[in-house]
Amino acid sequence: MEERGEGGDGRFSAGEDEVRTLGALRRFDCFAWWTRSQSIRTEGEVPFEAALTELSKAPVYQAIAEQAAHLHLLGMNPNRIAVHLGVDRTTVTRAFRWVRSHYLGM
Repeated sequence: MEERGEGGDGRFSAGEDEVRTLGALRRFDCFAWWTRSQSIRTEGEVPFEAALTELSKAPVYQAIAEQAAHLHLLGMNPNRIAVHLGVDRTTVTRAFRWVRSHYLGM
């Protein structure tokens, strides 16, 4: 077996590993004509569509927001409003915050 390098006649002689590699490439020459028709897109560039078939109900704090605001204007504190509406105080404060941001734009 000849060593890799230039022979005496100026031609390059391939080593045994390179001959095997060239043989493997020849097997897949049928795919040489194929090119990618579109560039690879990241997840952010892929269009995504989804049909919402079942719309859920509004969150509880949005459902009670107007009632809670009305009771607050009548002078009730958040704890009593929560007991009256059957929710906890946190839900009432979220309702107040939602009314303030939704109706008043604050």
